Amino acid sequence: MPRRLLIIIIAFVVLIGGSLAVILAVNNSPTLQNTVQRIANLPRNTTNTVATNTTSPTATADADRARVIFVARTFAEIYGSGSNQNNFSNLTDAQAYSTKTFASVLQAQIAQGRLTNVTTPYHGFVTKTLVVNFTKLTTTTASVVVSTQRDETLDVQSKTYTQNLEIQLQKTGGEWQVNAAQWLAV
Repeated sequence: MPRRLLIIIIAFVVLIGGSLAVILAVNNSPTLQNTVQRIANLPRNTTNTVATNTTSPTATADADRARVIFVARTFAEIYGSGSNQNNFSNLTDAQAYSTKTFASVLQAQIAQGRLTNVTTPYHGFVTKTLVVNFTKLTTTTASVVVSTQRDETLDVQSKTYTQNLEIQLQKTGGEWQVNAAQWLAV
C-alpha cells in the first residue's frame, strides 16, 4: 500500500510541476500569449496598466468586437441546428440572443412552421461556426457574415456543406442582440 501511495504522490507532483511550467512559459512569452489569445478569439491587451474607472475607445471597441463575435457564433449554431422533430426549439432558444423585433419574426416562423410541420421522415441540421467576418461595426450596430459547416440529415442520408449566415446586430441596453439573420445561397 505505501508503494502505491508513493507512486500516486509522485505522479501528482509531476502533473502539478508540469502544469506550473506551462503556465510560467506562457506568462513569460508574449508570442505564446498572442497565440493563446488568437485561439481563444479574444481581444489582445498588450499593455499592463492599473485599472481605472475610465475606458479607452480602443478597449470599448475590442470589447464590442469580442461580444459581437460571441453572440454571432452562438446564435448561428443555435439558429442553424434543429430538426422537424424538435418542435422548433432552436428558434425558441435563438430568441434569447434577439431583439424584440427579431424575436417577433422568429415567433411568426415558429407559428407558421407548426401549422405545416411534417415529422417524418426525419430532417435535421447540426451547424458549427467556422469564422465570423465583420462587414460593419459601429458603436450601436454590427453586420457580420458567419461561415458555418452544416451537417444535414434527411431520413438516413447525410451531407455536409458550408453555408454563410448574414447577421445584423444591434446594441440594446448595453447588450448586443441579433436584429436580422438570413442564410445566403449555398
